[in-house]
Amino acid sequence: MEFAIELDINDWKSYNLFLTKWIKAKKSVGWRKQLKSLLLWLAIGVVMATVFSAGGYALHWPTLIAVVIFLALLVFSFLAEVSENQLLMQPEPGGSFLGVHTFRFDDVGIHSSGAHYQATHDWSSPRNLVRENGLILVFVDTTLAFVFPERKLADPSALFDYLSRRAENANIQNHS
Repeated sequence: MEFAIELDINDWKSYNLFLTKWIKAKKSVGWRKQLKSLLLWLAIGVVMATVFSAGGYALHWPTLIAVVIFLALLVFSFLAEVSENQLLMQPEPGGSFLGVHTFRFDDVGIHSSGAHYQATHDWSSPRNLVRENGLILVFVDTTLAFVFPERKLADPSALFDYLSRRAENANIQNHS
């Protein structure tokens, strides 16, 4: 099987969005972890308020509101920095992600080439096969994958079926 595909910035954004969710899912246990964190901070707040009240201090609401606004600004600043970092990580025109890539699959492995590279990955290289959100991804490392946007493939199901058969023979984890 052989084909060429042109990857653009929207393909990278889809891949990056998937990676962000994938990594979060691997390190987090979901809403339970967030709930535990919220309850911990609530308990800390109750203890602090109790200590201040027991010490004869009254809560000064304007100060409390100012502290909440300050903390909200810190969170906003963090989120803005994360967004800016994602912009800085976008691939550049003329780099190795954007542009036309040719792929050939045979008994040896996955052969790929682009404007500035040629590579062969034997079938022991892929670690995960994922089909999600309009992408077929063949991971060869934690965050390094071959990206196949389904909308740019003539027959995405045929490619995924072929890769799934190869995955079974090579003990690649299939996350479809």
